[in-house]
Amino acid sequence: MAFPVTLNGRTYTLTDFEGTNYVDGLPDAFEDFVTQAGDIYNSTSTTSNSIGTGSKTFTVEANKPYQAGTPLRIADAAAPSTNFLDTVVTSYSGTTLVVNSIGYGGSGTKTSWTVNIGGAKTVDGTLGLSQGGTGATDAAGARTNIDVYSKADADSRFLNVSGEGSDVTMTGDVTIGNAASDGLTLNATIDTNVLISKSQPTLSLSNTTEDDAKIVLFDSADENQNMTIAYHCGDEDGSISVDGVKHVIFHGDGNTYFGQDVTNVTAPYYDAGNATQIFPQVGIVGNTNGTKNNQTLAIMDYSTGGSQEAQLALGHSTSGTIGVNTTALVLGNNLGRILWNGSDGSKMANGYNMFAEAAGTWTTSLSPTNMKFQIEKDDGTVTAMMHSHDGFLGISDQNRFTTGGNLPEGILHVYGNSPQIIIDNALETEAGILWRDGNAADPNTQSAAIMYDAGSAVSGNSLSFYNNDYQDGETALAMRIYSTGEVSRPKQPAFHATSNATVSPAVNGTILFQLQPLDNNGDYTPADGRFTAPVDGIYTFTAVLTFDNGTQVDDSMTIRLEKTNRLVCKF
Repeated sequence: MAFPVTLNGRTYTLTDFEGTNYVDGLPDAFEDFVTQAGDIYNSTSTTSNSIGTGSKTFTVEANKPYQAGTPLRIADAAAPSTNFLDTVVTSYSGTTLVVNSIGYGGSGTKTSWTVNIGGAKTVDGTLGLSQGGTGATDAAGARTNIDVYSKADADSRFLNVSGEGSDVTMTGDVTIGNAASDGLTLNATIDTNVLISKSQPTLSLSNTTEDDAKIVLFDSADENQNMTIAYHCGDEDGSISVDGVKHVIFHGDGNTYFGQDVTNVTAPYYDAGNATQIFPQVGIVGNTNGTKNNQTLAIMDYSTGGSQEAQLALGHSTSGTIGVNTTALVLGNNLGRILWNGSDGSKMANGYNMFAEAAGTWTTSLSPTNMKFQIEKDDGTVTAMMHSHDGFLGISDQNRFTTGGNLPEGILHVYGNSPQIIIDNALETEAGILWRDGNAADPNTQSAAIMYDAGSAVSGNSLSFYNNDYQDGETALAMRIYSTGEVSRPKQPAFHATSNATVSPAVNGTILFQLQPLDNNGDYTPADGRFTAPVDGIYTFTAVLTFDNGTQVDDSMTIRLEKTNRLVCKF
């Protein structure tokens, strides 16, 4: 130290400490040193701060020797011994002082402070909650302050344990573990039940990483025999697996897939020419070759009653809410569709499909529905067949029949470009079209038919028309067109009758022609000389009569043609 030195306004020289002078000089110097040091660290602040622990910021005088780690006591100017903070300097720059309060006395928020060197961790009264204490002087007060139960309270509120293996009932939220290795294991030699009873119970598994969250059910003797229900955080989908093989996948896009291994699947249906999925679906998929039954949806009913049945139901409600059916279907609303799709090399494309749609507004008593079957042809156009709500069937090689447009107009309505109906007979027998009176006791007795005979001995390669009872065969034949172009009409009436005897008929007597070389239908009766017309029409009759040895001048003959005993003509 170089002399002279000034401390607290007093100047000291070497002489003040030589010989016996130090007896007076040294204590004086220490006193002046402490007084001057206190003045150096001393400062004031009007910054508003609360008494307590933690980081605090004050505005103080500049040019103070504060450094990080310097202990300071910051006290309430009005009651420095009662309200104070014992702190350690965090940082000091300009007039900004940041400290960490590690102890305090008193309470409240103050705006007039004194700052000086010193400070020790001091607690006035109980250790508050903010300081890591309980803020209480006894156990009961501490439990109240930190909101916990005593052991007795906890046993009565949460646990009902009467011995090993007894039931445990827990209410409220329960958290098990907070580390990656934490888990919950339930072991029992008999059935173990976990019951969550609540108005809206939820069992949540929260994964803190982009990994799988799982529930695994397995055989303790062989963990490879298991069933896993998992949520795959990275793919944002869920799955159900058995023995490590995924059988069900629930995609986040709304699609659900079933199969023997559905690890890698995408939406199976795309609109032809458009790579955009058009609606959520349930898919049944498989990837094993050579097995016909890999992708089979079976709906089986094994009930013993005769009225039960297995059903596949497709439906549509336009209300917008599941289970609510307050809005009736109207013309054109789709009821459901069954699709057959296949890969075109880049996507799944339309094949055959069938769908039902409302043919009008549905009511509580009427549900008009049209069923449509359609397929895309090689030229890109759509051909469709419709079974209408009137019971009519329309077949077309175009998209002719549409709900709200053209509907079938008969039991069978065929429309198209040069439409043909082809009947191929595998046997060389008759095949054709049969009409019957469905209301007759025996419909076959009132029937008609157009039949093609592929090669019988009677009418080979001919087209035959039958009336009355078709089953009567040749007796019911009305007309036949042979492959040569010849037309046979056996029912066309024609007869030729003669007489080879000389007769002397009585006046108004009947002349009988008893020889009958021709009678197509048996319409002429030689026994009484009558012709019975089989159908209404205009008939031509020719008769030739001659006299044999007529010698009298008045010999004459009058011929009368009668119909049902009524004169038609005479000559």
